[in-house]
Amino acid sequence: MTGTPVLSNEWDIFTVDENGNQVPTDTYGVNISIGLHPTDNVAPDFTKTIVSVSHNSQTGFEVDAQRQQDVANYLAQINNV
Repeated sequence: MTGTPVLSNEWDIFTVDENGNQVPTDTYGVNISIGLHPTDNVAPDFTKTIVSVSHNSQTGFEVDAQRQQDVANYLAQINNV
């Protein structure tokens, strides 16, 4: 199965304090939509959205590598089912 990842909206991740107020954290997430084409013609083309969570302490290269790894992990998971 092959796929083409497309990034969509990023968002900050918050926690809630004892008063119910949102408190920012050092993490943020991004939706990665992957258009998938089964190479064995068993299923039609489809799209899957996965979530990748990153930390503000990561460099841009580390974030890119993490997102690529998240996509690779998902593709490996569905190809080994």
